[in-house]
Amino acid sequence: ARSAADTASGVAGEVARALEATRSAERDASHDVTEITAQVTETRDRLGAMARAAYQSGGGLAGWSALLDPDTSGSLADHQQGSGTVLRGGGQALRELAAQVAELETTRDRVRGLRAQYGQLVQRATATRTAAAIAEEEAQAAAHALKDAEAAYAEASAAADAARTEEHQKYEQFLAESEALEAWLAEY
Repeated sequence: ARSAADTASGVAGEVARALEATRSAERDASHDVTEITAQVTETRDRLGAMARAAYQSGGGLAGWSALLDPDTSGSLADHQQGSGTVLRGGGQALRELAAQVAELETTRDRVRGLRAQYGQLVQRATATRTAAAIAEEEAQAAAHALKDAEAAYAEASAAADAARTEEHQKYEQFLAESEALEAWLAEY
């Protein structure tokens, strides 16, 4: 029973170390989620600013007015170049946003997995503590039973010694009476 308690105690130590490692990994992953969420927010803000700028500059109608206005020969080229830059920037921002959202979901999945693992480790630790407590109780009961058995053995041994001493005394008395009787018979 004592070795079962020692084994359970060892397992409890292993589980405690695994719990701490899982807690640390969860903290790191949660920190990653916070950072990625900030990146996603920043990218969304940039996209919003681009959309606002495009809206405020007249959006798609500005290009038509440049085509239809004969006084602005260079404005069409400028508008196309500016529109291309905005579209490339917006496309890049959208790709970044998609990558960040995917990374965020992956990290959130990792956090969920770590939390599930943590829950399993907590259950295992609880079961191990329970087993250790039971083993400790059994060890104490076995030690108590051993102590009781030793006391009963000592008592029985003392009783046997007393009975042997009493029987030896009776034998000595019987021998003395037998010798006295033999001496008395020898006289007659």
